[in-house]
This record gives sequence, structure tokens and C-alpha cells, in this order.
Amino acid sequence: MENTFKYGLHAHLASLIQFTLHSSPNNLYFESRNYIFRESRDSDEESGIGLANVRQQLALYYPDQHGLTTVEVTGEFIVTLKIQV
Repeated sequence: MENTFKYGLHAHLASLIQFTLHSSPNNLYFESRNYIFRESRDSDEESGIGLANVRQQLALYYPDQHGLTTVEVTGEFIVTLKIQV
């Protein structure tokens, strides 16, 4: 969620940030969407360390019980997370 605000807001252009959370008896679903503003990123921040840390934590706490995908589609960054509970 932090990166959504870090990279998805622009001082002079319309910004979109959207979170969706819902559950079923056995699963928790989360999705975040934000516009991509490349000029707001520093070159050092392109390393993906934050996502790597999230993947590592999910593997530790929910081994074989989660799915995490990230994709860029038409100027939006979309993160989808499913956790079996």
C-alpha cells in the first residue's frame, strides 16, 4: 500500500488509487491499482526490494497458501493478492 501512494500520486496530474478487499470462507483477496508516474521514481528505487521483501514474508507466513501478482496495464500498476485462510 505504501508504494501505491509513493508512486501513484502526482502533484499536477489526475491520480488514481484504488483498493479492493473481500473474503470468502477460505480466502482473502486484495487488489490495489494506481496510475504509474515514472518521473516520481528514483533510479535507486527501481530495484524492487519492497516487492521482494513482501514475497519473502508471504512465503514465510503463508507457504503454498498465497498468490501475488503484479502487472502494468495501460499506465496502471495492479497488485493482486490471494491468501488461503
